[in-house]
Amino acid sequence: MKLRHYLLIGLAGSLLIGVALGALVLSRTPHFVRPPGLAGSYLAAQFAMNTNDLAQAGDFLELALETDPRDTDLLQNAMRTRLVGGQVPQAVAIARRLIEQIPANQQAGLLLAINSFAAGRFARAGHYLDKMNKGPMARLLEPNIRLWMAVAKARDAEVQATMSQLRRTAAFTPISMLQVAHAMELSGDLTGADQAYETGARAGGVSYFFFVKAYGAYLERKGDAVGARKLYQVYHETHLSHPHILAGLARLEASAPAPELPRVVNEQMAYAFFAVAEVMERENRLELALAYAHLALFLQPESDIAMFMTAEIFGRNQRWSAAHDRFALIAPEQAMYRGAQIKRAEMLNEADAVEEAISVLYAVMTDTAEDIQALAALGDMLRFRFRFEEAEQAYDKAIGLIERERAMHWHLYFARGIARERQGNWIMAEVDLQKARQLSGDEPHVLNYLGYSWIDQGIYLQEGLAIIELAVRKEPSNGFFVDSLGWAHFRLGQHDKALEYLEHASRLEPTDPVITDHLGDVLWRLGREVEARYQWRKALAFDPVDEDVTKIENKIVTGLDSLPELSPEELTGGTEI
Repeated sequence: MKLRHYLLIGLAGSLLIGVALGALVLSRTPHFVRPPGLAGSYLAAQFAMNTNDLAQAGDFLELALETDPRDTDLLQNAMRTRLVGGQVPQAVAIARRLIEQIPANQQAGLLLAINSFAAGRFARAGHYLDKMNKGPMARLLEPNIRLWMAVAKARDAEVQATMSQLRRTAAFTPISMLQVAHAMELSGDLTGADQAYETGARAGGVSYFFFVKAYGAYLERKGDAVGARKLYQVYHETHLSHPHILAGLARLEASAPAPELPRVVNEQMAYAFFAVAEVMERENRLELALAYAHLALFLQPESDIAMFMTAEIFGRNQRWSAAHDRFALIAPEQAMYRGAQIKRAEMLNEADAVEEAISVLYAVMTDTAEDIQALAALGDMLRFRFRFEEAEQAYDKAIGLIERERAMHWHLYFARGIARERQGNWIMAEVDLQKARQLSGDEPHVLNYLGYSWIDQGIYLQEGLAIIELAVRKEPSNGFFVDSLGWAHFRLGQHDKALEYLEHASRLEPTDPVITDHLGDVLWRLGREVEARYQWRKALAFDPVDEDVTKIENKIVTGLDSLPELSPEELTGGTEI
């Protein structure tokens, strides 16, 4: 089987929180010569943003402001860039300049209100809230801020009024109800807290980590161990493993004390911002997620969940240096430490510091089920380096540590199947791939890999075609899946239909050497030999793996051999688990 893009699929991040970081660039963009004038500074800022250096982009935007200090668009962009980059004090300074020109600016007003809130200047914070425009997010956040200001000032009437306002908030109900529940619990009204949590749960809160973590801790404090365990367990069964949820289950198992509800209003407001960030991240609105997570860190700098989130999103946005630095800030005693170290190891591996990365992973292993994520990361690193035998051993250990098999473990069987297939151990690879298919409920990548493997070996072609068709129905814009479908028709001798799919796959993935090679093959079978050789030459230009280079070069010279007849055994079959 040709080496597909599956070697690039990382598992440890998926098993933990779910993020692939890609290639690491630890060095920052080199500093430029000071560009002259407004246009030069602005273009330099755009270049820095395109190279994922937000700190330098902010520097250039502020340099542009020296030329035109009253340009409100520049002020807005500079403020946003500083906030998204995590430089909140600099963003606050720019917000002050912007608010002088546009007193009702929502973003500047909200940022200045939070800055005043953090310093305990609640009257000043209220002033900014009064003046700013009220968009959808402001209508959600303003009553949250006012609630905790009222709690800090012990003004019960204001607390009740803002809680009533939050109860009427239609959007983001789980966030609003969480805040109401916390305020109720602090006042000793557990009946009100129960009602608020139940309302938030009915509105979908139990699908969010922030809500489950808070609600579970509340149930622990109430002594409802059964309810807390059920809540944690359901989340654990239906979502990727989270250290804080596992910590809750461990507390219950050990009858350990429940975590106390924070009484510091800055921490309460920080958690509200983290909740908003989680919702934004779920909706793939990553810039907003970063902004709110940084506000959470501004209010509670030691928050490991907010720190991990910002690092994770930096990685997704290819801001590798910033991500690396954030992961390194999470302390050993914090719940997210192991996950952060695994991410650090992944980045070291991408920077070709492989042995150092392996050392980081072994340093966090404890010979328990908690090692699964680290072992998965180790397997991924070795697999990416074509060290398939060692990768298989790492996956073996990870699978051996599984105490109770769950759907999420399909990743491990899938990865081990790939490692085994690459070593030529197809019998055991097929068993793993079928296991991954069973656990995942026909996850399309598993279907495609299994079906493509059958087809590429010239076996079980009809069944391979059927499961690849299912993969394409699930992800019709995936060029690799469409290629596999075209290749299946090619191996069945259905060349016209194969051409249709392979041309579509080539449009979806125009620089993939395998797809381009396949397109050349089908063109040759259709008698279009000049076009076939053109596609094979293109495939060579797209940097195919070494094992394919010689094959493609030979085809350019001699073309394709004649096709053998397919036996009935090659058309059907397959290994079941």
